[in-house]
Amino acid sequence: MSRVALVSSAPSLASFASVSSLCTARTPWPIACGLSSSVRITERKSSNSQSARVTSLPTLRASLVHHLGNIAGELPMYLLPVVVQQRSGATEAGAYFITSMVAVSFFTVSSSLSTSLFAELSHDPGRQSELIRRSTRVLAPTLTMVIVAVAVIGDNVLEFFGTAITDDAPLLLLILAFSAIPDAVTNLAVARWRAMGDGSRSAILSVFMGGGAVVLAWYLVPALGILGAGCAWLAAQLGGAVAVAVVQLRDRSADRDRHSRCSE
Repeated sequence: MSRVALVSSAPSLASFASVSSLCTARTPWPIACGLSSSVRITERKSSNSQSARVTSLPTLRASLVHHLGNIAGELPMYLLPVVVQQRSGATEAGAYFITSMVAVSFFTVSSSLSTSLFAELSHDPGRQSELIRRSTRVLAPTLTMVIVAVAVIGDNVLEFFGTAITDDAPLLLLILAFSAIPDAVTNLAVARWRAMGDGSRSAILSVFMGGGAVVLAWYLVPALGILGAGCAWLAAQLGGAVAVAVVQLRDRSADRDRHSRCSE
């Protein structure tokens, strides 16, 4: 297959990937969350079938909330190529799709660490601070190396797919690399919230970030091309990281107020 054919077929590949991947977007998350919730809820087995049905409702509700958050978080990855195609054309959509697929590897480290963090916190919530610090120590040098590597050899990697897609693609790749930093912040926060049983908070964050990225890209792509989609993604990730910081500060303030009232 020629490089031109590869680029022109990318929007079709993106559509196929969107349908197939959305059906299974991070399926281990809802399964793990459901199992964790069921362990907490059904510590006592009841012989009463009505009681068993009642206790299954929170488990089902938690699983649905977690899966909603998963789908909302994955949605921009599959919808942004479609937005680019509709607003800027098939060639730009192909360039964006290929570049974003190269950038997927940037986000796997924080995603894997967040899954591990969720499992560890579900087992031992008391190690929350220790585990988050450990994850941060792993992520900081890794993401720094990723950004440096993209800045140095990003052009060479994208040249493999043909010169027709590399006009704005190197800068787009660098934007996506920088977005891995706030993405790591939100991934760790979501893992912590889910492990603490606050799945609704993580779902709300994912919905607003995913919807915001798609809506913002719709307006930026006609003016900026594929860079508009990258900027929309980066803006959504930064907004999510800021929201996490605000919530964290609010929770700490509430904890301090609670402790001060108890000490009086």
